[in-house]
Amino acid sequence: MPQFPGLLIVQVNGSMLLYLLMKSSAKALKIQYPFPLVLKHPTMNETLGIFSVSWPPRLIQKMFPCLISAGITYGKERNEALKKKTFLPCKRLSVKFMDDIGVSEGAVDLGGPRREFLTMLMESLHQGSLFVGPDHAKFLNYISGLMVSDDYFYAGMTIATSLVHGGPGPQFLSPVLFEALSSTPESTFVAVQDIPDMDIRNYLEKLLTYQEEHSNTANLFEPIQTLMQLAGTHKVIRNADDYRKIAEETAHWYIFGRTRAAFERLKEGLKTLGVLDAMTKYPNAFKHVMCYTEDTLTAKTFDNIFRPVLHPLGSNKRGTENLVLSHWKDFIQELQDEPSDLTLMSLLFFITGCKTVPPLGFRPEPTVDFLHDAEDNGEKSRFPKANTCNCTLFLPTVHVVYEEFTEAMRYAVLNCQGFGFA
Repeated sequence: MPQFPGLLIVQVNGSMLLYLLMKSSAKALKIQYPFPLVLKHPTMNETLGIFSVSWPPRLIQKMFPCLISAGITYGKERNEALKKKTFLPCKRLSVKFMDDIGVSEGAVDLGGPRREFLTMLMESLHQGSLFVGPDHAKFLNYISGLMVSDDYFYAGMTIATSLVHGGPGPQFLSPVLFEALSSTPESTFVAVQDIPDMDIRNYLEKLLTYQEEHSNTANLFEPIQTLMQLAGTHKVIRNADDYRKIAEETAHWYIFGRTRAAFERLKEGLKTLGVLDAMTKYPNAFKHVMCYTEDTLTAKTFDNIFRPVLHPLGSNKRGTENLVLSHWKDFIQELQDEPSDLTLMSLLFFITGCKTVPPLGFRPEPTVDFLHDAEDNGEKSRFPKANTCNCTLFLPTVHVVYEEFTEAMRYAVLNCQGFGFA
């Protein structure tokens, strides 16, 4: 079978599970590889699943002390947390959110806080200065200060850690950048139209359409003379096609040559937990989580993801649940068909801590439950509740009228921005 350094293969209840360990720990345990591993046409779940850490924390700690939980406290700088010697991506992440005065949210992280934290990390990368370009097709932005602090490496590590630990992918990388990451920059074609700097793009586009063959090109090249010198793309003009070559070679240097040091550090970070190796082997499985796609959340997506927990047929509670469930289905269909300040993405974030469906899906399976019991004040809740760790939405059962149900749903979701803000 193929050799996976640092991977532990065990069998639990007939299922083969693989866990990533530190190489030193794997060597000390003298791990054997008794089971075959064949992935001919893997899905995203299968590709990343071989690197995931999914056992309950107590079982992991009991059987393998080297996999004890690693804590990350929200409020610290991301890179400072990742630089700690105690942080190891192969360990289970435990996240606590704190308010402005340092009081933690208090809940034990069983998945919800972690997913919300990883979602926020991806948004931070998207909005930060490490990447530049259109929102849905960003390239690396070279900044010397960020090279000194090794932010590009930690950006790669953050993306890899998010994918393996059940969080979202970035979904904003340019397809050109993704192709270079999954193969090589040298084999990746860069079009002039890919350049995010509009002034440089316009000058190079003029070269693409320039057809005159003469030696007096000083005025033509003057605006980008310095850029061409840095790129090393000066050449003798023998025919009109040489203008195209200069434009394309300069564009390639601007995207990859100028940022090559940052590119290599990003790749090094993506090697965390074997993600880059998997991405180079199965690029098609990774492209939709690294790059933007037109796929959007729909009412059907919610129907497929969330399983209702219902009482037996014929019971009084089942009759109430059927009514509430019909309100729920109409509500998510309304969110899909009628754009407003509340979206399906916001609703998913309220329930699970993720704004998109993670590459590995949700663990455990998301469910819809019902608030039948009275609360401490003796009355049933008028508003929905969510347990993001179990991915469970609790729907109120007091609303017979659909409009009252939707009003309560909208109020709850729009006024609960995340942990510590409810």
